[in-house]
Amino acid sequence: MKQAAVIQAHRRRTWFLSILVLLLITCFIPPRQAYAAKNYMKKMRGLHWDLKKGRPIRTKLFIADVGLKDYSICLTRYKVSKPDRNGMKTLTYTMRYTPEWIPTKEEVSIIANSDALYYYDLTEGYVYNLQPDFYTGYDLELWKKSPVKMRLGEWRESNIQYYYDDDWNSYYTCTLTQTNTIKFPKNYKGLCIVAGTSHYIGEYNSDTAYLRGKRPFGSTGFYKKSVSSFHAMRVK
Repeated sequence: MKQAAVIQAHRRRTWFLSILVLLLITCFIPPRQAYAAKNYMKKMRGLHWDLKKGRPIRTKLFIADVGLKDYSICLTRYKVSKPDRNGMKTLTYTMRYTPEWIPTKEEVSIIANSDALYYYDLTEGYVYNLQPDFYTGYDLELWKKSPVKMRLGEWRESNIQYYYDDDWNSYYTCTLTQTNTIKFPKNYKGLCIVAGTSHYIGEYNSDTAYLRGKRPFGSTGFYKKSVSSFHAMRVK
């Protein structure tokens, strides 16, 4: 009986130690591995994973009361450095958005008299240059768990072209560019670049929440309503 009791006690200790080891392993999984199984961004139906350096991609941007018009997106000046002494890589890149349409006089007149211009002082949808985390879908600029550091450049206009109707209402098109610098750990595989154009005027609350790091990519209006015009790549 005594031997049986000793064996049972040993089994209980072995069982307890096994559970303790499993709990410790679970608690100390590195953050990247902890959510790696989610692969959130890969589950975004309709999102195009075709963004490549130097390759223009056709897309559509919503113009007030005129509808969707052709634009092109192109990733340029893309470069990833080798890790520095602190194990950090640096990504630099420029995203370019170019109008591929010429407004007619009739379209200029329609835009000039649109409700969007009157109420919101907007004539077209937004263009987006985003940096979501691949595993969770949260924007890496302001997400509280972000492992990266960003310096986002100013939006710059070039190739400005003005168009007029018979009443001298005007509308202009231009090429928009933004150059960004991102530092990220060499072992971090979650950095994504997503570029897109919206199919509506303004932003939903969910769009603003995403940009503040509060909601994931899939909850946004621009994903739900404009995903066909969004293109992505993973940074390696």
